[in-house]
Amino acid sequence: MEPVSKPRIERGQAFVILLAVVGGLAAAMAGSPRPDGPPPPPPLEVEASEPIVNEPPARVVLLAHTTPTGAVDVATVYGFERPSEGAALLIPPSTLVEVPSLGTQTIADAVRLGSVDLLELAVENALGITIDETVVLDDTEVALAFAPANNVEIDLRRDVRVEDPEGVISLSAGPQTIDAPTAARLLIAPVAAQEELDQQPVIRAALEAWRRAVRDASVADQARLVDENLHSLVDQAGAAVHYDTLPVDGISVGGTTRYSIRRADADELVARALGFALVAGGGDRPRVEILNGSGAIRVTPRVAQVVVPNGGEVTRTDNVPGFGVAESQIQYQDEADADAAHRLAEALGIVRVTAAAQPVNVVDVSIVIGADFAPAP
Repeated sequence: MEPVSKPRIERGQAFVILLAVVGGLAAAMAGSPRPDGPPPPPPLEVEASEPIVNEPPARVVLLAHTTPTGAVDVATVYGFERPSEGAALLIPPSTLVEVPSLGTQTIADAVRLGSVDLLELAVENALGITIDETVVLDDTEVALAFAPANNVEIDLRRDVRVEDPEGVISLSAGPQTIDAPTAARLLIAPVAAQEELDQQPVIRAALEAWRRAVRDASVADQARLVDENLHSLVDQAGAAVHYDTLPVDGISVGGTTRYSIRRADADELVARALGFALVAGGGDRPRVEILNGSGAIRVTPRVAQVVVPNGGEVTRTDNVPGFGVAESQIQYQDEADADAAHRLAEALGIVRVTAAAQPVNVVDVSIVIGADFAPAP
């Protein structure tokens, strides 16, 4: 009897079988727990990215109105650090401030005796802030800014009576609807200096009425055409604004009422309401005197435009008798003021910085402008 032959497994068949066995083992291992290995990591969770919102930049806008004689009778500083909220500071026009090159003047006279730029500089210097835009409107421009609204909603805190060349306006306190021309007249109503503080709530009500009106897109588009610098105020019309009046004390000057800034209270208010706009990060500002020793025209305000944003408070401007100063120089009254003096010297490009031979207490730093001074254009 012949022996039974065993089936032969070819080399290729053996390889296929081996792969099947290995695959089975791998499947079995994958399906069973691994007692001595770490668990597989959880799937990655990808957080949804926040949408990018382009917020308008923080802005400070000075809004003013001038009468036909050129006097400022409305001056309000608006500050918007965020799109949803802002602050406004109402300034009585008869407030006395230092207007570089003109000396101590009222806000009311800054444009009439100087220019819009000097008004802006004087307010920046008085408050210690940086103003991004200044809007100065006359009677016609105020009327045009209100006109597109037809009617406006206004909330008066007290009864109001206005007498102007167009007649008499009598309105009771409380919320009400009035026509745009009446609202414009309330904003620029003529008042005596001693009544300016009482007029500020009326100015506030008229300004808020206009801001409510320009929340309408069609009204806003037409208001922007009145003055290009109105754009920021129109764009921020939806922001909730908190109003304050600059703290001042009344004084009598030759039988006329003027106001002096109540410095400590004003500094506290400005820091709270407009802190984001404080020059040089806030802090104490050295009192700076600017003396024109060259006789150059308009050199004093150009120096002040450098001094103020670099943290100095211009408290006095004058001329050197006879001019004739060749080299510009800066003197500091006390060693505590040396750093401020050097900082201002660097900003102005002045080389000579010395301690005053005879210190005085009315200023901290004196800047004498000589013939060599070359202000930036």
